[in-house]
Amino acid sequence: MCAYEGQQLAHTIPHELTRIVMFKYFGQKPASEDIRWIIEGLAVYEEMKMDENYKYAAVKYLKEKQAAWSGKPVEEFVFMKPDERTAGEKAVIWYARAGYLVYFLNEQDNRGGLARFLAGIKAAKNSKEAFSGPYYGVYKSLENLNNELTDYVNRTTP
Repeated sequence: MCAYEGQQLAHTIPHELTRIVMFKYFGQKPASEDIRWIIEGLAVYEEMKMDENYKYAAVKYLKEKQAAWSGKPVEEFVFMKPDERTAGEKAVIWYARAGYLVYFLNEQDNRGGLARFLAGIKAAKNSKEAFSGPYYGVYKSLENLNNELTDYVNRTTP
């Protein structure tokens, strides 16, 4: 990775380092496929923090492709098959959505909910069980969070 030079290097390094840290935190192979979105979402979030333009490019892309993700069950996103996450437009949408979900959870909630959510995922081994703790009373479910994210993307101007 360090031998590669190009425009994406500044984004690739924080992304891959975040994945390494999260895989170490959760265990090398997470027990449940439904937590992969949070790992990749955190990695994309770290990329966004490197460059404001990158963050706005992600929200602009989500707005443009809203028909492909908005209103779809969050489970369809969370449990997306690994081969669907590795190629094509569906993959780009998946990564943008994962990153923005983490951005939204972290930036909209200054009570430390994201850290408690991560601890809950580690203990519960799936995001549905973990979600009910730190975000109880804030979001009723992952589905409710998805609806809030949709509203947030619509309000955000890139």
